[in-house]
Amino acid sequence: MRKLACAIGVCMLLDFVWHYPLIRQCLIRGKSSKVDNRRITEQIGSLGGLFLRTTLLITSAIVLLYVRIFVLAGGPPTFQPQENPPGFSNSTLTKVLSYNYVYSLNAWLLLYPDWLCFDWSFGCVPLLTSLTDPRNVASLLLWLVLLALSLKILSGPWSGTKVLVSEGLALMITPFLPASNLFFLVGFVLAERVLYLPSAGYCILVGLGLYLIDRKWAWLDNIMFPLMLFTVLAFVMKSIQRSSDWKDEYTLFYSGLAVCPLNAKVHYNVGHKLASNGSLLEAEQYYRQAVQLYPDYGDALNNLGNLLKDKGESRSAEELLEKAVKS
Repeated sequence: MRKLACAIGVCMLLDFVWHYPLIRQCLIRGKSSKVDNRRITEQIGSLGGLFLRTTLLITSAIVLLYVRIFVLAGGPPTFQPQENPPGFSNSTLTKVLSYNYVYSLNAWLLLYPDWLCFDWSFGCVPLLTSLTDPRNVASLLLWLVLLALSLKILSGPWSGTKVLVSEGLALMITPFLPASNLFFLVGFVLAERVLYLPSAGYCILVGLGLYLIDRKWAWLDNIMFPLMLFTVLAFVMKSIQRSSDWKDEYTLFYSGLAVCPLNAKVHYNVGHKLASNGSLLEAEQYYRQAVQLYPDYGDALNNLGNLLKDKGESRSAEELLEKAVKS
């Protein structure tokens, strides 16, 4: 459902990008002279297909929205605070700063996809509560880049370069909007899967940038090719390494420890897998770490309590199990 909504949004934006010169021409002529009214009428008539397609796409989006509401029995899904901590914060400043930092993390993962984790909840990304937090610099840089690209599009005559920049931004931003927490709360802080479609727009911008650099500074050819070859090989090696992380559940869960050591769910999953393999002493350590990071983690409390019960530590097990029931 979300992918269909993204596709609808992308189609609408790309349609407007391709027709933007004609729309802009109609607006400029409409303001400058009344003599060109017939010409303006002809141009507006040629935009009929655009408005018809837009109407059909908006109608489809509304139908999808009602179907989604019907599937969910008339209400939105419910989430827990640990799944999306900024969304449950009582401070507007914390929400704004934290979500903007999350946007910059998404942009960084497109640029340098090294910091990857199967789950980003449970405090993996600590909240930003102050304007003095140094992480705000990343958010500021992201918005400056987007502003520079937007000004590039809006200033001067329309050109093929501006079409590609517009398409790249449309493909990069529009599919990400449903996961941005701008319109409704989602059940995660950051999820790498939502970057699959935006990566297409990112590739357009990178390709265009390399082309413009080559056209303006031809002498860089001897540097650009080795650099691009090194980048491709580095990404191939990273893909191989990441594929090995997905070999089985244990390697996937364990790989998350290096990226999100503050994520209680990562510690719990590692402990649960170790316990199922019979490594109870190691599992106990990870369960305890999960409870230390998130004291009200019901699943971790329950599993740790049962593990201690089997070890004969009845009193400690009883306390943990009682706390698990209340959490």
